[in-house]
Amino acid sequence: LSFEGGIHVLLTDPTSRTWRFSLRPSYSYDFNGASTINLTATGAWNRQRFRVAASVTGSHTFRTDADELDVQATLGATYSLPLGFRVGLEGVVADLEESASPGAEGGLSAFAGPTMGWEWSRFQIVAGPAFGIAPGSTRDSFLFRAAACFRL
Repeated sequence: LSFEGGIHVLLTDPTSRTWRFSLRPSYSYDFNGASTINLTATGAWNRQRFRVAASVTGSHTFRTDADELDVQATLGATYSLPLGFRVGLEGVVADLEESASPGAEGGLSAFAGPTMGWEWSRFQIVAGPAFGIAPGSTRDSFLFRAAACFRL
C-alpha cells in the first residue's frame, strides 16, 4: 500500500473528446518506507461509450535492493454504463526492463483481468482482479488492484 501525489499534464487540447495524451510526474511513499519518483506517459482514445488507454511508467525507488529503473506498461479498454459506471479489461506488464535478464524482482511479470469503475464529477474509483499470464506464471498468480482519485 502506498500514497502517491503528482501533477497530471495534459499535452493535447483540453476540448478534444477523441484523443488525449498526458504526462504525470509523481512521488510515492509506501508503508515499507520506500520513496519512489515516477513518470507516466498515457494515451487514450474515446469513441462514444468506448475508451482505450495505454500507459508506460518509469520509476526509481530509493532503496539499495531495488532496480535502478522499473518500467511498467498497461493497456485497458472500458465501456460506459449508466450512472457513471464503466466495465472493461486491463493488462499490465511489470518489470519490462528485466525481459532480457532478471534483476531485483526476478524477471518480467504480466497480469490481465476485468475491471469495474465509477465516476462522479471529479471523483473516480476503479478496481479489479488480475491473473498471471506471463511465462512461468501459475494458476495461483493473482493480484487485486484498487485506486481512487480526485481531480482538481
